[in-house]
Amino acid sequence: MKQTRQSQSKRWMRSVIVGASALSVLALPNVALATSHGDSPASVADAPSSTVDSPASAESAASPAASPADAQANNLAQSGDSGDAPTASTQATSAIISAPRAADGEVMNYAVNLAPEASAEQLAQLVAAAKALGAATLAEYPDLDAFFAQSAKAAFASDLNAAAQQAGIPLHSVGPTRFAQVSGAERVVSDAAAAGGNGAGGGGADADSQVDDYVPDPQTAQAWGLTAIGAVEAQKVDVPRAKATVAVLDTGVDGTHVDLDDQIDVENSVGCHVNGIPNNSREAWQDDHYHGTHVAGTIAAEHNGQGVDGVAPGARIMAVKASNAEGLFYPEYVTCGVMWALAKGADITNNSYYVDPWSFWVPTEPSQAAGYEVVRRAFDYTNQQGLLHVVAAGNSNYDLDNPTTESSSPNDVEGAAIKDRDVSSGVDIPAMLDSVVTVSSVRLPARGADPATAVFQRSGFSNYGEKHIEVAAPGSAILSTFSALHGGGWRSISGTSMASPHVAGVAALLKSIHPDAKAPRLRELLLKQAGNTMDRLAPDASAKAYQGRGLANALDAVTKDQPTPVIGELEYSIDGGNTWQPVGAEYNVNRAQKARLRVAVTGPVTKASLQVFDFPAVSAQSAEPFGEDLVLATEELALADALAAYDGEFLSIPVTISAEGRNKDPRADDDIVDEGKLALVKKEVVPHPEDLKVEVSDASIVVGNAMTFTASGFAIGEEVTFTVYSDPVVVGTVAADQEGRASITWNVPVDFPAGTHTVKAVGTSGRAAEMTFTVKDVSTIVPPTSNQGGTDTTPPQKDSGAPKGSEKDSDTSAGTHTGKSADAATQKNAGKAKGSGSLAATGAQVTALVTIAAVVALAGAAGIAARKRS
Repeated sequence: MKQTRQSQSKRWMRSVIVGASALSVLALPNVALATSHGDSPASVADAPSSTVDSPASAESAASPAASPADAQANNLAQSGDSGDAPTASTQATSAIISAPRAADGEVMNYAVNLAPEASAEQLAQLVAAAKALGAATLAEYPDLDAFFAQSAKAAFASDLNAAAQQAGIPLHSVGPTRFAQVSGAERVVSDAAAAGGNGAGGGGADADSQVDDYVPDPQTAQAWGLTAIGAVEAQKVDVPRAKATVAVLDTGVDGTHVDLDDQIDVENSVGCHVNGIPNNSREAWQDDHYHGTHVAGTIAAEHNGQGVDGVAPGARIMAVKASNAEGLFYPEYVTCGVMWALAKGADITNNSYYVDPWSFWVPTEPSQAAGYEVVRRAFDYTNQQGLLHVVAAGNSNYDLDNPTTESSSPNDVEGAAIKDRDVSSGVDIPAMLDSVVTVSSVRLPARGADPATAVFQRSGFSNYGEKHIEVAAPGSAILSTFSALHGGGWRSISGTSMASPHVAGVAALLKSIHPDAKAPRLRELLLKQAGNTMDRLAPDASAKAYQGRGLANALDAVTKDQPTPVIGELEYSIDGGNTWQPVGAEYNVNRAQKARLRVAVTGPVTKASLQVFDFPAVSAQSAEPFGEDLVLATEELALADALAAYDGEFLSIPVTISAEGRNKDPRADDDIVDEGKLALVKKEVVPHPEDLKVEVSDASIVVGNAMTFTASGFAIGEEVTFTVYSDPVVVGTVAADQEGRASITWNVPVDFPAGTHTVKAVGTSGRAAEMTFTVKDVSTIVPPTSNQGGTDTTPPQKDSGAPKGSEKDSDTSAGTHTGKSADAATQKNAGKAKGSGSLAATGAQVTALVTIAAVVALAGAAGIAARKRS
């Protein structure tokens, strides 16, 4: 059965109160709700109000006199022709070009889109070509490869296309942005330069707690949507919030309203409703209706003891007037608003409207292609640049996944709407764009239902569609701020226009908690957290998919998925903190009876502590409410003493690192605890006489070269002194490692006597081993002999002239004997060779030493436990 979109009076239910103009906004009037008798909010809000003027009567007074083109369109509508305007031709270049107007003198605004491969120079060339054709250029968008122009020439589109072809400029589309002729102040006869604006608004952090003495503003309880999505509870959460800015593309915002006057970013608010040329004056962005003021209040009404609270009272509102006095949101207005919001530093946009004059824009229809394309590009580009767009789904009880026909467009000329227009390939913009978050509307199940626990139902007017709806939010009978033009104060109206700002407010909360997040991350969090309250949405009786990912969730925005501190790698030092090494799977502190441990905690950390066994804990606290990087370092810990006091071979001691995030609420998930174990092991090497030996890297060596002596069979940590005899030279002293080995490298002086020499290794215990070797001068080089006089008959291993574990000295100058132990802090004396080995713990022959043999991974381990404050 063919589905026909409802007539204009029920399409978007343009709301009019006290004679206001018809609007392309997504709201339904509900000002009489409080006095209705026996009706539930749903029954009142979902039905058209008797105060709504018919679209024809509301628009006729503002419409210009019918032109020949208008008459032709009316004839098309009356005949049922599915064409949307005078038929256009598609040029051989494959660009989509609208047909000529009926006659010269019909002033029209055009969108001109170059192909994506066009260059900036080609854009400038085409702008110049448009001017040469007598057009006034209105606004240029190099980032979109597009510009807007106004012309009274009937064949402007085709003439500009011809100029592009002649110049080799790739073109996508040229076509009108509206159906009605341009009139009034928008008619220009000379080039119009875009008005300049001030710099982008700054953010800055608001460090004040929002918890102290929090009492909702007087009428907040009547604004049931705030309770439904957890916004009232969210305001009680004690967490510092950065500033977030929401650009409200709408009918303007009343800058005098007591709940909004301090919330508006005056410097960066703008009017775009005259040819899409930005006007930064205060008068330009004032609300000439009530719709934009109502939307802004839901997002960010001030917490000031008056009226209602917004979902995000700490957010800033950038008022962007994107509709004209007739309530029409033309492509040039919307493009101006979206691009302005990005340029001036907005984080989120709210879009409670559809782009006029077509309820569905058909991308291949010449009279619609250019207007559609430029708006699509604007939303896509700004979203890619980090701007999150929140959009109302619309109020036609319509399936956005399966558009068929509609009879409400074009809507800017009385009587021009085409009956049963085929929109099967049409796009409702911006609701059906890929770069937006589209919001459906829900209502209370019955009057008096508790919004904190109720399971909500789809508002009867709300559009739906599984492929397009992403989030649901309250939209029926929503109390919010009203413009002075319509009586001021606070009043209730209904529509997806009212649902969308609830979601924009939640997005602002997310931005305030995650100040570095851009659109992709904000969208991810928004949808993820909405899923936590999917059970609050009842299945639709007609199986109309309106739920999306779930119900907007303000409380989770400030308590879940919070930015968490990052615990770095645990490090140790055995030289008093001069040098640090990471704790690996196994390491030792052989020489030092004591060791220091440290760890860095980065990110949004406000407090952190490091606890090792029963040693005193180390803690640090940030003076910044948003946190700062902290480093925790212990004093020297007597790990050997801890093990010595334990009657066993093995002791596992706990290490706990705790870090607190910014959020002080016990429900928040930003505190982390990493717990691990350090294994202390007693390890002894008992030397045996048959193990005691010394080896040389070369049995025969030429003066001026380096050789390595390696002794084994000593106690762990025992200091071993190497001396070369015949011409006694003390090479150096090093400590035996965990295997009882000590190694040192010696540079043989060029004047050292040739012949047979002996190296003796003597430990502090008095135990000793020796080995002979031959030194040759340069003139008597002979093949080396092997293993002369040692206790070991196995040929020594060679590894680039040094056994594994030793370091080759870089000083090979004649007569130089430099030496030091492996501990950089322990320099024996000048004239000793460079040595390697573990550092002695004591002078004893057999010493119980501390080895930290194993570490349970601290950062990111499965043992991480989330800790919450109570």
